[in-house]
Amino acid sequence: MTHVCQNKPGLAGSLRQALITKGVIDRDARWYRMHGGRSNLVWRLVGRGAPLICKLSVADTATPMFPNHPMAERAALHGLANSGLVPDDVVFVDTPDGPCVIYRACAGAIWRRDTAAVGRILARLHAHAAPQELRMVSVSGAAILDHGDEMLEGLADDFDLPAVRPAAPHIPPGPDVFLHGDPVPGNIIMGADGPVLIDWQCPARGDAVHDLALFLSPAMQVLGRGAPLSPHERAAFLRAYGNPDVAERFLACEAALAWRMAAYCVWRIARGHDDYAPALAAELHHLKNMR
Repeated sequence: MTHVCQNKPGLAGSLRQALITKGVIDRDARWYRMHGGRSNLVWRLVGRGAPLICKLSVADTATPMFPNHPMAERAALHGLANSGLVPDDVVFVDTPDGPCVIYRACAGAIWRRDTAAVGRILARLHAHAAPQELRMVSVSGAAILDHGDEMLEGLADDFDLPAVRPAAPHIPPGPDVFLHGDPVPGNIIMGADGPVLIDWQCPARGDAVHDLALFLSPAMQVLGRGAPLSPHERAAFLRAYGNPDVAERFLACEAALAWRMAAYCVWRIARGHDDYAPALAAELHHLKNMR
């Protein structure tokens, strides 16, 4: 959903002028503020030619689960140019207001169904060589649970997460692959030629299990489309991903991953994000069903 940008008009005006001066956009382009993203400011630009998306990176919006690295986004999008996995005609501009990425708007709708299509596009992404400058993520059992402990440190124990903390799983490490880092429903656009991945502010290198866990997370599905995936949808995703070894390792450490996601929801709730309450409930329900 969009509306004409009225919030922070000074910012929109200064950014617009910077982009016009650099010859990136037309002076007559109309700006519409887009909502849905939780880290950066995004506008849809409509004028001559195809509509564009303009995303301005906002400092100090990273979270323990989702960093906000504009230079990593730049590296990821450059590495995937012309792959069909990312938007077309990507341009990066440094402005007085911060780093900005502009690309042609993807024709289509935000993903809501067809988990097999997402399984296939993540498999394609994970087959690409990852830029070496991307951060590394680990899915070792100890690292997952330690990360959850760090997020809960100093928070009120209103949800008694320590009582459902699973034992650390012991799984063999998988190969490092090119990770999106945030493949949740709002970051997948379903077009005529299949899905396209957007919002690349936290790409990474590491085990494919990391991306699978984020997409399959009940919390992320509740936040993105209002309901967790059904068992049938989960199974269709894993089949389409097409790597039984990755699926087996994901299932072996899923309880630890779900517990960490629950800890993240608590971290967000403690900072006033009440929309994470139903997401937390969904993640805990799923975790308890695995016990």
